[in-house]
Amino acid sequence: MCANYTPVTRADRLLQYFGVQRGRDEPDHDTFPMGLAPFIRLAPSNTNPGDIKPTYKDAWAAGQRCIIPSEAIYEPNYASGKPVRWRIRKANGEPVGIAGIYRSWTNAEGEVVFAMSMILRVLDVT
Repeated sequence: MCANYTPVTRADRLLQYFGVQRGRDEPDHDTFPMGLAPFIRLAPSNTNPGDIKPTYKDAWAAGQRCIIPSEAIYEPNYASGKPVRWRIRKANGEPVGIAGIYRSWTNAEGEVVFAMSMILRVLDVT
């Protein structure tokens, strides 16, 4: 299971590789569970983007799938008997789009908050 990854945060790379526009760049950073990072979703037709059910079960049924733009993911390798953090990325430096699912809810301050989860399986390549 992917514990963390490096999201694509530069606007020019999001436009070039994923065809989406973003108004700003953010510094490169590794993202861990509960961290903030961009993801790409199709806006529901005739709805406000925040009008979404708050569970992944409902999100899946509603087709709330997304693309998570990633520069690299990190997985532990236990070959030495201890977890060693391995970086997995494309050899040519291009980002990858990882399948995901998203949901949203309104927090106590009245803001719409999004959550997403990667749908991936890293195979053992030994």
